[in-house]
Amino acid sequence: MYSDSFARSAWTRAISARMSAGFILAATIALLGCAPEGIESKRPGQVDAERIVWVETFHERLSSLPSVEWRGIGECGDGTGFADGDTCRWDLMHLDTWTSETAWNGSFSKSAFSHSLCHAHAYLQGDPTGDFNHAGECFVGGLSNVADEALRAHGR
Repeated sequence: MYSDSFARSAWTRAISARMSAGFILAATIALLGCAPEGIESKRPGQVDAERIVWVETFHERLSSLPSVEWRGIGECGDGTGFADGDTCRWDLMHLDTWTSETAWNGSFSKSAFSHSLCHAHAYLQGDPTGDFNHAGECFVGGLSNVADEALRAHGR
């Protein structure tokens, strides 16, 4: 009986050590700003771009800003991107997780950054779909374009 309880406690210690190591690794990755393959954390100048779009153009509070996960521009080829001149823009705004997936296209104003955040803005303004059909002030009214112009004016 002694050896059985000793074996169980050794097994429990081994499992606990593995779980602790996994937690420490995950916490370290989070602290270093690493993200899964294909996703990038904040880009240089993003805090400024968020202020320009979210606060100054959309008049929202920074505390309600969705998180942004940056993707590679290759995502545009899957049919969900949209053409803007010779540029393909791609984004997905997940209202349920309050996360925007946006393809990086060289700058904030050339990416779908403002476009995606405009979906979140529409949601906060009372549209439960986040203007999924692109029929509100963000898209027909041009608010997304105003935000892109403000980004360009600030070199973003």
